[in-house]
Amino acid sequence: MELDDNTAYALASWAHFSEDVSDELLRAVTGAFALVAAADGYLSPPEVNRFLQLLRDREALFFGLDLNSVERVFRDICSALVADPKQGQQTALEYVAAVASNEQHRELVMAAARIALLADGREMTSEQDVLVLIRDALGASPL
Repeated sequence: MELDDNTAYALASWAHFSEDVSDELLRAVTGAFALVAAADGYLSPPEVNRFLQLLRDREALFFGLDLNSVERVFRDICSALVADPKQGQQTALEYVAAVASNEQHRELVMAAARIALLADGREMTSEQDVLVLIRDALGASPL
């Protein structure tokens, strides 16, 4: 079975993400933020800026992080989520679920998702729907 271009692009993007980002918490935070940011089909500059600020604000957790590299990977997986939402959503939620057993990590991932929800000044229904999926993947309490 031959893959269409969107699916092939999305699979390659997620493979690069897995190779480039080895930290489980960073994967979960990036996946959650990207899920929400890309839920409306468009990644806005304020969403990218807010994601990078989130990482800067938590520098102690992500010491030595190459923000340029993370920004490139973040943009790439957001594009992958837009190109192939079903597969991208499944993959991102797997990364999110990987930190479900750690309460502090769950809280950070949910905070990142909520920040993403408000990052572009609009709160879309599609973004709220993804927030529920993230919460469920974490086994967290209702919003």
